[in-house]
Amino acid sequence: MGFLSQSNPDESYIRIVMVDPASRGKGVGRALYEEFSKSVGMLGRSLIRCVTAPRKKESIAFHTRMGFIIEPQEQEFEGLPVCLDYDGRDGIRVVFKKEL
Repeated sequence: MGFLSQSNPDESYIRIVMVDPASRGKGVGRALYEEFSKSVGMLGRSLIRCVTAPRKKESIAFHTRMGFIIEPQEQEFEGLPVCLDYDGRDGIRVVFKKEL
């Protein structure tokens, strides 16, 4: 699930992507991210943001392989820059961005 920012006309967000564990490693996630990037790019968006939990090492590696960079933050968790209270519910998240 992804969406276009209503307040920042250059930005889009990937909110959540779930791939069946039996299908992981087969390019499904990559295909979803590539299609989202293509679609929002055609709509004039030049930046994609997304987040993951700092303990999800496979997710962090996936996003890095996909060309996302971790945005600097003031806090760290296990050596990673994190945003505390990301979603207003004490969510600690690694914040990524990718320029198209």
